[in-house]
Amino acid sequence: MAERSLIGKTGTVSGKVAPNSTGEVVVQIRGGTEYYFARSVDGTEVIDVGSQVLIVNAGPGRILYVTALDII
Repeated sequence: MAERSLIGKTGTVSGKVAPNSTGEVVVQIRGGTEYYFARSVDGTEVIDVGSQVLIVNAGPGRILYVTALDII
């Protein structure tokens, strides 16, 4: 799974990440930008658009599990 290579990288939230919903994160890779679905790693965190996030895990279907950098 190519998304696994993103673990440990950072991205920017482009669609709000919230409990029980899927947001969106943009990641700069391979000389361009890619958009991925995003969920909070603990399932409770709310991360607003424009926030920087750390990619903690990756799942099937281009889903990244993220946490806000300001809480690390």
